[in-house]
Amino acid sequence: MLPPMRRRAPRSILLVGPRVHLSPFRPRDRDEFMRVNRMSPSPFVTLPTTPARFTRYLARAKLPGMLRLAVRRNEDDVLLGSLEVSQIAWGSLQSAYLGYQIGRPFEGKGYMSEAVGLVLDHAFATLKLHRLEANIQPTNAASIRLVKRLGFRNEGTARRYLKIRGRWQDHQRWAILVEEWRIVRREAARRQPRRQPRRQPRRSTPQT
Repeated sequence: MLPPMRRRAPRSILLVGPRVHLSPFRPRDRDEFMRVNRMSPSPFVTLPTTPARFTRYLARAKLPGMLRLAVRRNEDDVLLGSLEVSQIAWGSLQSAYLGYQIGRPFEGKGYMSEAVGLVLDHAFATLKLHRLEANIQPTNAASIRLVKRLGFRNEGTARRYLKIRGRWQDHQRWAILVEEWRIVRREAARRQPRRQPRRQPRRSTPQT
């Protein structure tokens, strides 16, 4: 079996939804991103909270097969969190891994659901991937609800899968295939309210 082909993901990306937009991190995002991370400690992920760690975070974003995006709110450009598609492989695999995080003040407002939906559209329609996988700790109920809502399926548990904060943690493997994404997109389109035809102004009848 041939090894999976890896190439650099496009860097000039702007994904825009009704409430959020996603674009690659820039050096000037450092202070805002560190501030969000410091106010949002999490047992599920470790994110940069120092300038040195942010520099390494940016450097890794330039590796082949990696796409790291800042999630910002449309109305004021505030940085809400981050999202990444990693280990992007084309060739016979056409797959990648998905990770995401949102600042504590912005949780539960639907921002990350919209952001992940935008990335799914990009991964399947633009990057032409076949499969996207998110590995989630069983106790991360909010993240599990998010992926279930977007059409991911639980494919089982990987025991002691990742070492986080010095301890090996089990992770559930949630994945979505391009065929399933198409079904989710069709169902979402059917649920959209139909636009009513625009009424023409009534013309007054001249009186004789």
